[in-house]
This record gives sequence, structure tokens and C-alpha cells, in this order.
Amino acid sequence: MSRNICVTSVEGHTGFAIAELLLSHPFSRKVDSVVGLTLFPDAEKTKEAQALGAKIVPHIPGRLRTTVQTLKETGCDTLCLIPPAHPEKKDIAAELIAAAAKAGVPNVLMISSAGCDYADPQKQPHLREFIELEAMMLATKGDSSTSTGHSPCVIRAGFYAENLLNYAPQAQSEGILPLPIGQNHKFAPVALGDVAHVAAHVLTGKGPHGFDDKHRGQMMVVTGPMLCAGQELATAASEALGTEMTFDDISEAEAKKVLKAQSESDQSEIEYLLEYYSLVREGKTNYISTTAFVNVTGTHPTQPIDFFKISAPWIVRPSQSGWFKSGERPLRPVVAFGGDMHGAPGLVPEVGPCPQLHLVVLAHHLPPGFRGAAAGLELDGAALLATVELAFDGGARGVVVTAIPGPRPEHPRQEAKMSFMVCAYVVEHGGFNGDDVPDASLAKVNDSIWPVETLPLSGPQEMLNVNVIGTFNRLEDEMRK
Repeated sequence: MSRNICVTSVEGHTGFAIAELLLSHPFSRKVDSVVGLTLFPDAEKTKEAQALGAKIVPHIPGRLRTTVQTLKETGCDTLCLIPPAHPEKKDIAAELIAAAAKAGVPNVLMISSAGCDYADPQKQPHLREFIELEAMMLATKGDSSTSTGHSPCVIRAGFYAENLLNYAPQAQSEGILPLPIGQNHKFAPVALGDVAHVAAHVLTGKGPHGFDDKHRGQMMVVTGPMLCAGQELATAASEALGTEMTFDDISEAEAKKVLKAQSESDQSEIEYLLEYYSLVREGKTNYISTTAFVNVTGTHPTQPIDFFKISAPWIVRPSQSGWFKSGERPLRPVVAFGGDMHGAPGLVPEVGPCPQLHLVVLAHHLPPGFRGAAAGLELDGAALLATVELAFDGGARGVVVTAIPGPRPEHPRQEAKMSFMVCAYVVEHGGFNGDDVPDASLAKVNDSIWPVETLPLSGPQEMLNVNVIGTFNRLEDEMRK
């Protein structure tokens, strides 16, 4: 049974994160092709998706006939429909739903929003639009003229924890987390990578009627695992970053000014965020919903403190003179050679230093020029040496090299059952000898490259972010000794 997936809005954070996972192990072996449908072919994320192996198809909305033809030309049998960050979000998404039905796309996953069912059409109209879009999509179930309604699924994604990074300047300069959520109620931010993880499982799952029967027809609400008031979020950030932070309950008007000044989101997305904050103030987000995540992935979603640890390079940067702006990075990229290391998809999309370690560089992704070649490289001495030298050229004082060994050629069926490991190594500047680098199995070590921690993972579908954090925490303790 083929699985040709079309991901809409691939230029956005959600679309890219899902496409990136689909093109990565272990999901890539379950798909035949990935197409990225985009309103902005020249966007940075669009180009990154293309570099990873996605076929990019421009999406020109406004005429249903054209959109139907576009979907047919992609050859997709599965559609991941993500309403775009666009002033005409509802109209564009509605047209895609209608086009999918006319094109006869049998499997459709829609990314919706948690809280839309509590939204008041007058107070939170942008949130309420998701209910209308869900209704349009689910209505295809009763349309006998198309196969589109036979295998639907909806993921209602909670408030993305990444939205909290909009307030990084205040965290750096004032040590505050300013949010217009009031003092009395809570919400459960979810990591974008967790939502993408669920989506990738749904999109690649197969059953007799399309999607896996465990997913087909499901309405999945995916929030974070912890209800947080403003001060609880600030406390989690303080613990993760090692610097004192406090919560500041600001007004909606002030929040709007901050988002306009510091967020890359368009006006419609800013209005969506403000409406979600108003839901929090009204007490309509005092719940968590992690059952779907656990059932689908077999793992647990990211805790707030772990999210802040992973996102530390975006928030604060240690230096002798204090905390730098999160956007200040070395002129040349410093990298860790990771191969298939997509365990924290979208959370740390660029490189940066790790505040907890000071001497170690943390990176989850390779720079654009390296990415394409990395997929086909063995982790041999030459590749590792070249990567470490690039890191030192970029100004690194130390490098964490991470690797996930894949199945050996003589055991091709081992892939589904093997116990994955994460191995971390520290390479100190000046102590690296190219003749003594580890081979592909990472079995050799010497005085310059030494194993810090080896963590067993539960299986190929295990998210790596928490385990990687655990590795770095142990590494910090080791360095202190």
C-alpha cells in the first residue's frame, strides 16, 4: 500500500516540522514520497524542506478548479491539511478541504486548535474558525461521491510552547515572562515537536481503510503534560536556564504591542494568540489532554522545564559580560554531527551554545551545505574530523558529538526492533587527533574523545529530546568534577 503525503503550509513552523519528521528515520521508510504545498516557494523553511527531500509545489489559492488540479498532480493519497498563517486562513483552508474531496484524496489529517470548542464566536472569532473548518472536513464522511471522508483524522494542537519565545527580549533584559493570562487560571503549553510527532505517526500509519484503525476517525486533543500558571512557567524557565525569572501579568493591549514588535507572525496569527490568552483568563484552558499522545507515540510529551532547556539558545546566551540577545550567533555555524538526529524537531532549528555547559556547543541540525551530504555519510573519522574542525573554526571551545547508530546491512530487518542508543562525546579544543577518531560503530575512544553517557531508548519511535537533555545534564555534572 503506497503512502504519498502532501503537507500544506510547509513554509510554516508546523508544516516544516511535520515534513522534516516524515523525511527522517524511522518515518521515511514508511512513505513513498513527501510533497510540500506552499504559498511561499521562496521561504526559508520551504527551501529547507526541499533540501531534505520534499518535492515543493506552489499553492495558488482562489480558484477551486486550480487547487483540485494541483492536488491531483502531486499524486498524493494522503493530505496533511494545516490552515496557513495568512489573513485569509479560513478561506484557503476551506478551499483545500473542498479540493481534496473533488480530487478524491482518501486520507486527510487536519491540524486544528485545542480550545476552539470553547471559543466564543464574538470574543474569539479566529479560534472559532477552526470549528467551522473541522465541520467542513468531517462533513465529507457523508458524501458518497468522494472517498475523502473514509479516512479522516483531526489533531487539535494546544498552545505551542514556542510562542513563549516571543518574549525572549524581556527574559534577557528584565528577567520577566510577560503574558496576558491573569493570575487565577492555567494552561498546558505543548512543544511543537510533540504535535509533529503525533502527526507523523498518523500520516504514516496504515490500515485496511487508509489510516491505521487506531487513528482513523479520531479527534485527538494534544496539549502539554503540565497545567501552568504564569509564575509556574517562570519558575520552570528559571530552573532550566539557571537565572531568576518572574511572571508579569500584562494587559492585552501591551501584549499586542509586544507581539507586533517582536514576533514574526502576521496580524491574523497575533490575533489568534491574543484570543487564546483570553481563553486562559476565562478559565477555559484548565485541562490537559495527553492520552492521545501517549497512545499514538508510546512516549510522554515534553515537560515545561525540558522545553526551556532545549530552547535555551533562543532565550539566553552566557558570556563574560552577561546575557546576550538570543539572535546573536557566531558568524560561522558550529555544529554537532548528528545524521538522523531529529528527536527535537523544530525546537532548536539553528545552532547555539548551551548555557548549562558553557564549554559545549549544542546543535540539533546541520547547516544547509552539510545537510544533504550527511544523509548518505557513514560516521567515519574523516567526516567527524571535518565537522569538529568546522565547529572550532566557528569559535567553539568544545563540541558535543552525537550519533544514533542505524541497522547494520547484514541485519536489514533489525531496524524495527533494535534498541537505539544516544552516545555523547566531548572533544576538547587542541586535544583532537584525526588518527584516533571513532569508527562508524563509535567503539574506539581515547583521552581526547571519551564517552559521557549512553542512554537506552524504548524503540525507534522514541522522542530523543528528554534523553538528550539527560545526557547533557550528566555531562555538566561530569565536567564539574
